[in-house]
Amino acid sequence: MSEVNCDDVLTRLYDFLGEELDDERREEIGQHLDGCHQCLEVFEFEAELRRVIVARHVQRCPDALRARIADQLRRPPTAEA
Repeated sequence: MSEVNCDDVLTRLYDFLGEELDDERREEIGQHLDGCHQCLEVFEFEAELRRVIVARHVQRCPDALRARIADQLRRPPTAEA
């Protein structure tokens, strides 16, 4: 089994949430999430967002918006004044 890094996990996060990965890849990402607090926070946010959207029967988030949100989440936090 190959190891995945944070970039791999964040790139495949939507596929992971949508259960669109094979068992081996899901296991790799799941193991990474178990040991990586930063990726786990992103995962938990995205999972909750997905639950809210489904609960409100909103159409699927456009890919461009999803990419912008993911880009913002990958950026390091900035110190607020």
